[in-house]
Amino acid sequence: MFRERYLKRTFDIIISMIGIIVLSPLLLLLALLIKLEGIIRPSTNGPVIHSEIRISKGRPFGILKFRTVRGHLLEIVRRNPQGQSQSYIQHKPGALTYMGKFLTKYYLDELPQVFNILKGEMTFVGPRPQEALRYKHELKEGQYCLRDLRSGLCGLAQASKRNSKLRQALIEVHRTGHAHPKLMTLDTIYFSKYKKYSDLQLLFYDIKVMAMTLRVNFRGEGV
Repeated sequence: MFRERYLKRTFDIIISMIGIIVLSPLLLLLALLIKLEGIIRPSTNGPVIHSEIRISKGRPFGILKFRTVRGHLLEIVRRNPQGQSQSYIQHKPGALTYMGKFLTKYYLDELPQVFNILKGEMTFVGPRPQEALRYKHELKEGQYCLRDLRSGLCGLAQASKRNSKLRQALIEVHRTGHAHPKLMTLDTIYFSKYKKYSDLQLLFYDIKVMAMTLRVNFRGEGV
C-alpha cells in the first residue's frame, strides 16, 4: 500500500464540503424532479438515490447515485450486487427515465458522490469505481492501482471521453462488464503519476484532470 497523500485528502474534504453547500439547491431540485416524474409516470417510480456496492482501495462501499432507470429494474442490481450496476441496466431499451436521460448526458447522476468523497470512501480524482467481480478480474490482469488508490469521481477515463475510440470502449465496458485494455491503461497512467509526483504536483495534476472532466460534462458528452 502506498502512503496516504494528506494534501490530496485535505483537498477532497474542503472541496466536497464546499460542493455540498454550493450544490445543495441543485441536488434538491434534481431530487424533486426525479420524484415528480415518478408521480406523473408511475411506471418510472422508484427511489431518488440509488446505492450500489463498489470497491475503493480494496474495500467495499455503497456508492451513491441519482436513480436514472425505472425503479423496478434496480431489482437486477439487488439480486447481483457484486456484478451488476445501474450503468449496465440503463443501456437496455426503454430502461432510462426522462430525467435519467438528462442526468446521464451531463453526468449529474454522479453528484451525490460528493458525500462519498467527504466520508473518505472516494476521492475527486482516481481510478474508476469497480463492481466486486470486475475488481477481482482486473486485479488478476495486473491492475494493482485499484487496490492501492481510492476510486475517483473524476479520472483520465472520464476526461478522455471526447476521444471517439475511448467513448466506444466505455460503451463496450458498460454493456459487457469486461474491462477494456485502453481504459486500464489510463488508470495505470494515473497510478504512475501518483507514485512519482510530489504532493503539490499531484494536487495540480488532479485539478487539471477535474477541469478536463468538467469540460466533457458541460458539453453533454455522457455515454
